[in-house]
Order: sequence, then structure tokens, then C-alpha cells
Amino acid sequence: MLTATVSLTEPPVNSHVAVKVVATSTHVKWAASAQGGTGAYLYSWSGGDGLTGSTNSVMKSYATAGIYTGSVRVISG
Repeated sequence: MLTATVSLTEPPVNSHVAVKVVATSTHVKWAASAQGGTGAYLYSWSGGDGLTGSTNSVMKSYATAGIYTGSVRVISG
């Protein structure tokens, strides 16, 4: 399993992270951590490969080797 992590400060903020998958059938954990802002954090993950999620970390399996990019938007409220 690979882990792609991004740390964010002072939400709202958008960030992008890329991971290189070198083997087939690889599981990737996409994770974000946030600091600052007010209240609880809302996460929104997206990626052109079908990556979606609404928690601070999401799992995705990739059948083909390649470079994959995930985007996360964090809002503090």
C-alpha cells in the first residue's frame, strides 16, 4: 500500500497531491490533515480516475501502473 499525504493550514484551501503507482493492483491511501480555521473540517476528495471521498482519508485501488493525482478541498466550519 502507498500513502499520499497532504498537510493544510488555514482552511478553506485546495491542494493537489500525486502518487506514482509502479505495480498493478496497488492500494493507495489518500490522506489530508488540517490545522487552523474554526470548528470541524469538511473534506472533499476528487480525481479523474474515480477518486472520491468526504473524510480526511480515502482508499483507492489502481489496476494499472501510472501517475495518479488527487485533489482535496478542506473547509473549516
